[in-house]
Amino acid sequence: MKDTKLQELVEKLKPQIDRKLETFFAEKIASASNINSDYKHLLATSARVSLRGGKRLRPMLAILGYQISEGTDTEKIINASVSLEIFHNYLLIHDDIMDRDDFRHGGLNVSGVYTKRLSKLMPENEAKHHAMSFAINAGDVLSGLCYESLIASGFEPSRILQAISLLSSTTFTVASGQQLDIIASFNKNLSLKKLISIAKLKTADYSIVMPLQFGAILAGTGAEKLDAMEKYGNSVGIAFQLTDDVLGMFGEKKTTGKPDISDLREGKQTVLMHYGMKFASSEEKKILKGAFGNQNANLKDLKNVRAILENSGAKAKVILMAQEYVDSAKSHIPTITNNQEHIEILHEFAEYCANRKK
Repeated sequence: MKDTKLQELVEKLKPQIDRKLETFFAEKIASASNINSDYKHLLATSARVSLRGGKRLRPMLAILGYQISEGTDTEKIINASVSLEIFHNYLLIHDDIMDRDDFRHGGLNVSGVYTKRLSKLMPENEAKHHAMSFAINAGDVLSGLCYESLIASGFEPSRILQAISLLSSTTFTVASGQQLDIIASFNKNLSLKKLISIAKLKTADYSIVMPLQFGAILAGTGAEKLDAMEKYGNSVGIAFQLTDDVLGMFGEKKTTGKPDISDLREGKQTVLMHYGMKFASSEEKKILKGAFGNQNANLKDLKNVRAILENSGAKAKVILMAQEYVDSAKSHIPTITNNQEHIEILHEFAEYCANRKK
């Protein structure tokens, strides 16, 4: 993203979003400390994990959607956009529990922090159970706080109500995608259509479509622009998820912030693995089946799986699919805006989603 309009936007907005987020969490930690020290620790841990990493993608898209729709109150939209990062982190906390991950943004996540802390006091299985309980509670807290930050943003009540309605419907939609995603962790024969549906419901709707529409709604835009944002966002979001699947299998820990072996051991069915099984030879399929979802899989297994996915053409197929979705997304940009700077940003963002490294 170097020397692009998108990079300029990121460099301008991310520090402002981070400051608002830090201030919001500091206030909540102070409030929690008035209840008891354990609750303060939970809020502080949630805040630390949330603030430690992340691209602030959703808040920035909300601000972009607001600007595209001719919104002019920068302070209000930044205040409101923070709610989407809190919303995002609430979903990430619960997603990590379902995925049995203890890492996020290059360090221990909420459950990981508590597992490490409690393992000194009790047997490992008990520590893990209680750590998951703390993490679920942390996610529940953030799910409420996201609405609090939106309500306090200063926008007109009618527009805030529309934005709340959008967040509520998005929760319903993303949960349907999460349901399919859970099924994908034990059902290795999901159709390509269902796998693409997971990408749309779990990623596209809440990561791209909703943030753009969230900002546009707060600016008071009309139905035509919202519809165009939906079409653009669905295609970009699917490209984003396809790229994420490739990174999950081929990315390195120092870049992605997650253990190299994590996605292989988890064994969740993805479009990449769908084509891996489709394109592999009979002998290669045995290797894939033996390693995929195996909790004891090691780096040698990962190396073998990577070689099969690459040599069979599965990796190249998914990368090509992601680019096709990007091209589809670009076709909807003229309906979203005729502002040249915004057009460039939307083009660059679509390309970024298919070509990112983390």
